[in-house]
Amino acid sequence: MFKKSWLFLILIFIAACSTQPEESVQTDITGIITAINKEKNQILVIDNKKKKDITEKREAMWVSMGKNGELIVDGSTAADHTFNKEFLGRKAMVWIDGIILKSDPPQTFASKLIVE
Repeated sequence: MFKKSWLFLILIFIAACSTQPEESVQTDITGIITAINKEKNQILVIDNKKKKDITEKREAMWVSMGKNGELIVDGSTAADHTFNKEFLGRKAMVWIDGIILKSDPPQTFASKLIVE
């Protein structure tokens, strides 16, 4: 009985200490960067979910970095939050900070943005 209790505690400890890979964490939008607005320092992210049929429109959103947002590019935290043409065509995972402006496409600020 004593050995089973220890084994159970060790398994709980291992499960509690394990971390999830970044991609398995729920994002607000995940997609491809298809455009950059240099004037507003925004990227246009179009989701990469499969469409149900050809009439379904893919979700798109203009994303700016939030005031205290974290930008991670290729696994490293970026000191400069300026977007440039090197971001085009890359995968983006966005966590939204606050509100989404109802423009077309919508606009928002990211609390965290990972670019791969």
